[in-house]
Amino acid sequence: MTMPSSVSRARYEGNGTATRFPFSFKVWETSQLSVTLTRPDGISSAAEGWTASLDEDGGTVTYLHEGSPLPEGWLLAITRDMPFTQEIDLVSATRFDPAVMEDGLDMATAERQQLREQLSRSVILPPTSDKSPLEMVNRLLEAEKNAVNAAQKAETEADTATEQAERAEAEADEATRQADDAADSALLARAWAESPTPPDPDDPASKSAKEWARIASDTVPLATASLPGKACFPAPFTIGPNGAVGIRGATAQQNGICRLATAAEIAAATAPATVALPGNALSLTAQAGKIPVYGAGGKLPVPSLPSVICNTRLVLAASNASWASPVSGWARITVIGGGGGGCKGHSDGTSVMGGGGGASGECRIDFRYLQKGTKYPVTVGAGGAIGEYSAGGTAGGASAFNGITASGGKPALGSEGGAGTTYSFPGTRGGYNSFSSPYEALSSGGTGGGFGYGRGGNGANCYKNSGSANNASKGAAGAVIIEYYNPSKGA
Repeated sequence: MTMPSSVSRARYEGNGTATRFPFSFKVWETSQLSVTLTRPDGISSAAEGWTASLDEDGGTVTYLHEGSPLPEGWLLAITRDMPFTQEIDLVSATRFDPAVMEDGLDMATAERQQLREQLSRSVILPPTSDKSPLEMVNRLLEAEKNAVNAAQKAETEADTATEQAERAEAEADEATRQADDAADSALLARAWAESPTPPDPDDPASKSAKEWARIASDTVPLATASLPGKACFPAPFTIGPNGAVGIRGATAQQNGICRLATAAEIAAATAPATVALPGNALSLTAQAGKIPVYGAGGKLPVPSLPSVICNTRLVLAASNASWASPVSGWARITVIGGGGGGCKGHSDGTSVMGGGGGASGECRIDFRYLQKGTKYPVTVGAGGAIGEYSAGGTAGGASAFNGITASGGKPALGSEGGAGTTYSFPGTRGGYNSFSSPYEALSSGGTGGGFGYGRGGNGANCYKNSGSANNASKGAAGAVIIEYYNPSKGA
């Protein structure tokens, strides 16, 4: 027989129904067939459990996938799997059987057709390529996969962008509608507030608030003891052209809000007998029908003011968490931190160095309102201790009262004077001398910063022959100073 057809493959797509798959190329045994499956994710493998029936020009493969027809998304391919062997043995001087010769030629043709079908699915590289066909196939499949993924991502992003654009357009339309409503409401509100014509077109008798106010002003009478009405302002009050209420000034001929005090009135206002309370110079003793006398510009004359604001001064020199205020009123609070410790001088056999003085403690001044009987915590910073030349003294402790805190003074090393802080003077540096005489080499110690509470300690002098320094002074302790007015002390 002849083999006019070169078809060597049958390909099917699963539909969930078919179980028989015919093919139209000749094979002589079922072992010369190959059945291949490809999953939906593109991975291929040899099918198992299939059977085949053969006829003169092909046959039919029967296959169940896990006991069921091949599902949708799966692919099945039937191809030749020829052994590529030649088993015809021709002996010289014998008779040749034409059928045997034809079968041999047909099998050789089937093998070539099988190779041709496989080559039609192969990637053929140019002779100059140094890559294998498998490597090229993998690269192409990976490129295809990336392209598909990129296309799907682009499609998803395009859908998202479309949704966002539609949402933004809807929000813009809603914002425009709300703005139009707000503008209409503003026009309507203004009409109801100010329009001289009826603000409601459907109600000719409607009137704006401004119109009702004008009507009320024209019709409401002045108020009396028995009749409600407009407010009435007697002298010394005045009413301006726009309805503004004012108060006229006092003169010798009429009452008013204020007038200049005479010398006699000033003297009477400052006398204890005419003052309502000790230290209260803001009003005279109450008299029926009288207006308090003030100075120019509504201010009390200077002679009528108390001579002092505070008449009590308390210095707290130790920490106490239970100090109670004896009065209620404003107080001036001065908080001073402890001074830094002084430093001893030093002689090392080559030179003589005086010790440095520590810095004074910080001074903070503020005002606080004190409540009588309220207990306030008090912290008084200790003075810094004396230090050796190389280590220096210690810092002074911080002081505090009712939220006002003053830090302690810093110490100093040898030959360094402590700088003063706020409300204090700077200290001087300790001296530094080389040996100029075997008996008289001396360096003087630096003075501590500042004076008064919280002053820094002085540095110590140092003599060559002494081998050690005289003792320096420690920093002074801080303090809390409270100044306030005590009415029980009188004028």
